[in-house]
Amino acid sequence: MNTLFGTVNLFVGFLAGLLGGVLVMLLGHPIVELFQQNNALLNPNNGSDVIAIANTYIVFTTFIFVLITIIVTGTGIYFAKWFGISKEKEIRENMRDLFESLDKDSTLADRFVRELSAHEVISDKLHQLVQARVEDEIKLRTSEGEEKVDFSSKLSNEDEV
Repeated sequence: MNTLFGTVNLFVGFLAGLLGGVLVMLLGHPIVELFQQNNALLNPNNGSDVIAIANTYIVFTTFIFVLITIIVTGTGIYFAKWFGISKEKEIRENMRDLFESLDKDSTLADRFVRELSAHEVISDKLHQLVQARVEDEIKLRTSEGEEKVDFSSKLSNEDEV
């Protein structure tokens, strides 16, 4: 039954299209004029105009896409630079706040120093810095014409003696 109904539908559709086409040709519908021989759009001499219009459209849309790409790229670069600057600024402000807090609160400063000393790399770096500072101070004092000063006796605890 389905195949018979489908076949009848197809045949009736074909007849309706044929009848509609014949009626349109007889009555002179504007769509019919589009397919007539004297249509300027279908004239082979105007083929280059169609290609020129298509090329213009392609170039125009390409310019639009390139312009959008440039704007998006520029915006991305601007935001990347802005976030980089704001990140550096935020780090500087946080460091300043940290040092201000350490100046105001001695228990926080003590805890901060203990935490820094717990790390071996930081402890070694602090030791090197203090050692370099002590050596500079010794060189400065001995270069002023004073005799060489032996600090070893002053560094020992007096409780041990």
